[in-house]
Amino acid sequence: MSSTARAFERKHAGCWPVGHLAGWRGPSGFSSRSTAREVVRENAGLHTLHGRVAVVTGANCGVGFETARAIALGGAEVVVLACRDSIAGAEAARVIQDEARFVAGDDGSSSCRVCCLRVDMESFESVRTFADAFARLNLPLHILVHNAGLMPAPYERTRDGHERHMQVNVLSPVLLTRLLFRALRGEDDGSNTAGADEGALLEKNAAARVVFVTSAAHRFTYPEGVRLSRQTDTHHQASRANHDPMRAYGESKLCVLFLAKIFACACEASRAPRQRRVAFFAAHPGAIVTKGSERARLESGGWRGAALHAIGRPFLKTAEAGAASVAFCCVARFEAEEDASSEEKDGKNSFFLKNGAYVVNCDAARASRFVERDVRLARRACRFAITATNAFPETRNDAFAEQLANGAYGA
Repeated sequence: MSSTARAFERKHAGCWPVGHLAGWRGPSGFSSRSTAREVVRENAGLHTLHGRVAVVTGANCGVGFETARAIALGGAEVVVLACRDSIAGAEAARVIQDEARFVAGDDGSSSCRVCCLRVDMESFESVRTFADAFARLNLPLHILVHNAGLMPAPYERTRDGHERHMQVNVLSPVLLTRLLFRALRGEDDGSNTAGADEGALLEKNAAARVVFVTSAAHRFTYPEGVRLSRQTDTHHQASRANHDPMRAYGESKLCVLFLAKIFACACEASRAPRQRRVAFFAAHPGAIVTKGSERARLESGGWRGAALHAIGRPFLKTAEAGAASVAFCCVARFEAEEDASSEEKDGKNSFFLKNGAYVVNCDAARASRFVERDVRLARRACRFAITATNAFPETRNDAFAEQLANGAYGA
């Protein structure tokens, strides 16, 4: 391909639908057809996964499974699959472990350890139990992928009193992030950096990643974006009569875009010099047919679901291609990183994500007008999420609670 044609592709890869259907490669060098394995393999020189520990929720199938698989085969030390179905999760862990051992046998390196821990994102207590179980593994944490989610579904409230989409897709990921945040920042590593060599210190302080899996459906939320009380910033509790499954799903996916954008700023501003940097991203996998999406289309999609299914059929991806953007967020450089050499910044691998970015087809993309313009709503959504997950002693005085008390999320 000529340099002119390549430049044209890079400039117009994000032009939907032509760039998507044609598989044009954007500024990152990847496209709608790239796979998670390809992304991890080609980014190995930029952000190695060797020695990393990752947690991927909802990893027993689909995008979560392919993300965990790519991370494990990419050289990570440990990958923990956080699954509601512990039997399916254990089988998925076995499949990835066997493949990792096979790959490691070819090049003589040690294989990744893969295990499964149970978590039900509809229960705060289950999330806390998972965090306790992870702490007992005595491992650091470098990558946290919030893949588990609820597709459009009929109205139901959880045992914690929240609408299901809001708890599963927003509040439980926030709670899990908070419970694991000390590990993400390297505060629980138990290592003393005094006297450590430069390489060990760099390894300890290498940036951690939190990746929220979102959806382009965030554009189809309620007219007000996120339904919050004007006085208390609490979530408006719908009823069966006025619940809209598609809008409720879109609302929850809009919230996680807000979380990635605002948490990226607040956590960077509150970071102490010796704490590990934590980057936040929101990744849209694309249109993928899974058991969950088919159930949602049949049970709750209605005429809009049928229309979207018909229109979107040419744009469907495999689960491995859908996982590419998620895996990209786990390995790509981002602008705040201090350990990037001048050669990397000036060379062919010069693509950098912005901390808090919305990623589609492995490139930064523009989200809806709410995300791009309504900072006040974004801060209110973050205040709601933090307040709603303050129920446990571990979270009442953590970094996020301090940020809230210090006005990091506005008033």
